Amino acid sequence: ATVSVLYCITLPIRSFNNMVRVGVYGGSFDPPTKAHMLCVENILNNDDIDEVIIVPSGVRPDKRNMSPYNMRLEMTLSCVEEYLAGKKVSVSTVEKDGALKTFDLLTRMTAERGSDEIIFVIGSDWLLSGKSISETWYRGSELVSRFEFLVLYRPDTIPRHSDLSVYGPKFTWLDTDPKYHSPLSSTFVRRQVLLNNPSVEEYVGHLVSKFITTHKLYLNGEGTAKEMAGL
Repeated sequence: ATVSVLYCITLPIRSFNNMVRVGVYGGSFDPPTKAHMLCVENILNNDDIDEVIIVPSGVRPDKRNMSPYNMRLEMTLSCVEEYLAGKKVSVSTVEKDGALKTFDLLTRMTAERGSDEIIFVIGSDWLLSGKSISETWYRGSELVSRFEFLVLYRPDTIPRHSDLSVYGPKFTWLDTDPKYHSPLSSTFVRRQVLLNNPSVEEYVGHLVSKFITTHKLYLNGEGTAKEMAGL
């Protein structure tokens, strides 16, 4: 099956030996925020990354109250259009039929991209559980030995060990500039809507703010809008 890309820009043609290094950045994006776009910019500014693919997650058993997939996808596309137009960024619909295990997602993208290198981007908060990814994730040992992980520093969540090799042989820190750090979260935005904040544009941009208002998202206190599921 082909990974559908609904928003993209023309990428430079590279030789066979000059593979493209693709950062895969996933999330619920319910809604996507300016902080998410700053993360993407941060990833793109890393010398080791040539392109970023944003992957809005499909329905997940641990987040049953997420807004419908097509609404989150549309908001993500709008946010990319507003803040990352002209950048080497695309939005994939690979999880439109449901969330994929990370191993399956990266394996599928590797098959689609041929000789290109796939790198999975995670926040440092993912490393705080006290258990390694190899122990707790689906096909974890194979996952961490086969794929590269680029770890984005979260100011409020510091990894237990500064040496990332304890998590796997291919974990590296993403070089970051403080200007890309933001405490803004989707949860905060949803709460602002519930508290009748007249506009959340300063957090999500004009297009996403307009979408939230038009479709009356998050007014029930959850990341869902059942009445719009058929949008």
